[in-house]
Amino acid sequence: MFGRTRARTSGQGGFTLVEPLVAMIVLSILAGISTKMFLGQRGRAYDVSAVALLRDAAITVEVADTATQGYAAITPARLMAINPGIHFQTTVGPRASAGEVRIVVGASGFVLDTISTSGATYVFSKTTLKSPSVARTCGVGCTW
Repeated sequence: MFGRTRARTSGQGGFTLVEPLVAMIVLSILAGISTKMFLGQRGRAYDVSAVALLRDAAITVEVADTATQGYAAITPARLMAINPGIHFQTTVGPRASAGEVRIVVGASGFVLDTISTSGATYVFSKTTLKSPSVARTCGVGCTW
C-alpha cells in the first residue's frame, strides 16, 4: 500500500509546457476580438448621441418657430434660452460630445449639423419649399 503512494508522488505531475501556452493563445485571441467589438460599440454610441442631439435641437427650433412665427427670427441665443442643454452656434466645427450644434437659419427653413466624437458629420435640414421637407444625412453609406 505504501509502495503505491510513493510511486504516485515520485512521478511528475502538472501541466506540460504546451498546455499553458495554448491556453494563453486562446485567451489572447478572445481578448483581441472583445476589444475590437467594444471599440465598435463605443463608436456607435457616439453616433447615436450625435443623432439624439440633432433631434433635440430640431424640436427646440420648432418650438422657437411657433414663438417667433418664422424661422428667420430665430437666433442661437433664443434657442439656448429654450433649451440650455444644447450649445447652438453659427461657426463651423461643432462637436456633439460638448453638446454643440451649428445652425443656419433661412426664411424657409433651417439646417442643423454636428460632428460625432467618432468623426461622422450628421446633418438635419428642413425646408418649406419642397417635399419631403425634412432631410437627414451623415455621409456615404450612413443612414439615420
